[in-house]
Parts: sequence; C-alpha cells; structure tokens
Amino acid sequence: MGPQAQRSMRLHSCQEALIRTLGVSLVAVAALVASFAVVIQRQDEPDRLRERRAEPSPPAIDLDQLRNAGL
Repeated sequence: MGPQAQRSMRLHSCQEALIRTLGVSLVAVAALVASFAVVIQRQDEPDRLRERRAEPSPPAIDLDQLRNAGL
C-alpha cells in the first residue's frame, strides 16, 4: 500500500471513530433524559397515592355474617 492509501485509511478510520463516538453519546444522552423523566414521574406518584389513602376504606365484609344472612 502506498502512503496516500494509508493516509486515506487513517482518515476513514478517524471519521468512523468520530461517528461512532457521536452515536454512543447520543444514546447516552437519550438514556439520561429517559431516566430523568422516570424520576419525575415517580416523584409525582406518591402525591396521588397519599390522596387515595386519605379516603376511608370500605368496611371489611365478614363471610360468616353473609352465610348467616343466607347469601
């Protein structure tokens, strides 16, 4: 291989490495954004659960009472 071909291969390899690095970086940024979105959703979730817990729960039904009532 001549010197010009070697330079061309090095340039091509550098370009591939830069593109690969850019692709990996974009995937990493997307993963960070997704994880932040999940964290924000989970922070909002306990508020909804607290509201549900504040409501009184229905009384428990005793199965013996149902049997005695004929149901």
